[in-house]
Amino acid sequence: MKHANLESLSQAQLIAQVAQLKQQLLDAQEHVEELELLVETITTHSTEQENELHRRNKQMADYIQQVERLTGLISRVGTANAEPAVLQTVAQRSDEIGLLAQTFGQMMQNLNVREQELAEAKEQLEAVLDAVPGTIAWISEEGYYIGVNRHLADIVGLHPRDFIGQELGFLNQNQRSDFTDFIRKVLRNDRPTDTIQIPLEIAGEPRYYLLVAQKYHQGRAIVLVGIDITERQLYYEELELRVQERTAELAVAKEKAEIANKAKSTFLANMSHELRSPLNAILGFAQLMARSSDLTPEQFDNVSVINRSGEYLLSLINHVLDLSKIEAGKTTFNPKSFDLYRLLDEIEDLFHLRAENKNLQLLFNRWEDLPHYIKTDDVKLRQVLINLLNNALKFTHEGGIMVSVTATEQTSPASCQQELVFTVEDTGVGIAPEEQDRLFEAFGQTQSGREAQEGTGLGLPISREFVRLMGGDMQVSSHPGEGSKFTFNVQAQLVELQSIEQTPIRKRVIALAPDQPIYRILVVDDKDSNRLLLMKLLAPLGFALKEAHNGQEAIEIWEQWNPHLIWMDMRMPVMDGYDATQHIKGTVKGNATAVIALTASVLEEEKAIVLDAGCDDFVRKPFRESILFEMMAKHLGVEYIYEDVATLESKVGISQALKPEQFEVMPVDWQQCLYQAAIDLDEEQLHTLIGEIPAEYPEFIAVLNSLVNSYRTDQITAILEDLIS
Repeated sequence: MKHANLESLSQAQLIAQVAQLKQQLLDAQEHVEELELLVETITTHSTEQENELHRRNKQMADYIQQVERLTGLISRVGTANAEPAVLQTVAQRSDEIGLLAQTFGQMMQNLNVREQELAEAKEQLEAVLDAVPGTIAWISEEGYYIGVNRHLADIVGLHPRDFIGQELGFLNQNQRSDFTDFIRKVLRNDRPTDTIQIPLEIAGEPRYYLLVAQKYHQGRAIVLVGIDITERQLYYEELELRVQERTAELAVAKEKAEIANKAKSTFLANMSHELRSPLNAILGFAQLMARSSDLTPEQFDNVSVINRSGEYLLSLINHVLDLSKIEAGKTTFNPKSFDLYRLLDEIEDLFHLRAENKNLQLLFNRWEDLPHYIKTDDVKLRQVLINLLNNALKFTHEGGIMVSVTATEQTSPASCQQELVFTVEDTGVGIAPEEQDRLFEAFGQTQSGREAQEGTGLGLPISREFVRLMGGDMQVSSHPGEGSKFTFNVQAQLVELQSIEQTPIRKRVIALAPDQPIYRILVVDDKDSNRLLLMKLLAPLGFALKEAHNGQEAIEIWEQWNPHLIWMDMRMPVMDGYDATQHIKGTVKGNATAVIALTASVLEEEKAIVLDAGCDDFVRKPFRESILFEMMAKHLGVEYIYEDVATLESKVGISQALKPEQFEVMPVDWQQCLYQAAIDLDEEQLHTLIGEIPAEYPEFIAVLNSLVNSYRTDQITAILEDLIS
């Protein structure tokens, strides 16, 4: 308390202050006593704690010593320094050290077993890798060898450890290596695997290897497997060389084949010309002779034989040419809308009489839903059926022949496409199994065919190719003595009646219409018989005619005479028709002259060549006279007078005029030809045969022409059928 303050206090206040101070001193003394008691207590407890701490430090030191001994044992695991006895002694403790020692002992046993297993697996893997005939290498992402198998080391004369840490190109440091480029590319790419086939130089020897690279270790390393394909590569190179040599040989063979094929085409063209030209004269003059009224019935018969033989020879030539077209791949598919029922009726009528003459039954069965009107190649379909029926009649001597036609479900309803199946089955001599494989070979004949001494062996090969051209195929089933069954299918399109083309009526030309100019016609041909035939056909009608033996004479006559039309043969000596036509058509004057090629060639490409030479049209030999007249009408506008039977028809009724005895003025062969032509509805053949009737029977001629022109050939067949039978 400050002195100034004490002086200002009163006695009573001073006594109060002293009493307060005394009380404070008493309180402080009590606190001191409590503090002393606390210090004494702390001192006693501290001594106890110090003793406990000393005891624990001693125990910890003991633990540390045991752990150090255990750690020493752990550090010596797998070595000769391990002390199992010591570890076993420690493991007998009941405290944590003992438990740890027991656990570690079990771990050490497991590690020993695992280590032994790993050692065995490593030994097996090394044995496998060393036994692999290919090379194996492990490569780091930096492009260094991690390791290789013994095979790779052996082929370069090194030890596997010599590769460890080496760069990829250390074996060929002086050469740019596709090998190293490939490895670097694999490391850069994201793909996990890649392959390459490259040449490598191993120990100074060129080799070929197939390398397969596979990434591992998350794409940071590569295992590379190499397979030596040197022998295979050399084999491939040798094989490629052989292929090149063979290709060269095939090229030479192809060239020879093309030359041979060209020679074959040339030969066929020449043979076609040489055969068809005289055949044209034979058939043409036979028709002219048949028109003569001076011939006796025997002479008519002889002329008919000549005409039929010529037609048969023409069919043989056409068969050979058809086969040539098939082999050359030049046969074309010519679809046409037609009446299927009528075609089947015509074929049935065609073979009906022949079957009856052999006492055979001929049956035609049609599926009830068979389409009436279809579109396909009717000419080829007719030819196939005729060929099969001809064979069936030829080799069947008793029983009969059955033709069945069915239709499957429409293959394409949207396009009205349907498949038709034709079957021709007979009870003939049959075909041996060993001969059926050769049945469709060109010029191949069965034993029965050779014994019959008929046919050329071309009908069936041509028929099958025609069927294939129509989208189908042909099969045969036959047993000797039990007959044969031929089945083929074609694809056809369904059509309506309105799409059927009507055959135009061809009337016979008998004269030129009046009030026309006198047309000058030049006939050019090196064959006298061909020129004479044209002259005899055209002269009676009133044409002005001249003839030339070759192209050079034709040019001379053309320059002086100015013909309106030239019938030009294309193959002639001195100058052929091609050069003569080019010369004529190369002038302004020549453009006013119509030049029509008249050739015996049937090759389709010949027509294109002829037209390119400048000819205005193309006619093949043998020809029908109606074609000649149509061509002259087309290019000159010639008008004709046709055979007219209206007057005779008005005087004589057809049913009264046509009597069986009228046909007796003609020979039996003529009657049979007329019957078949009436069944075939072959108007041209019918008019040709009618033209053979002597002019002294005008009523008979008129009635027959009227029936043909009005499509009433059924009356002709009705009378002839009874007459011939």
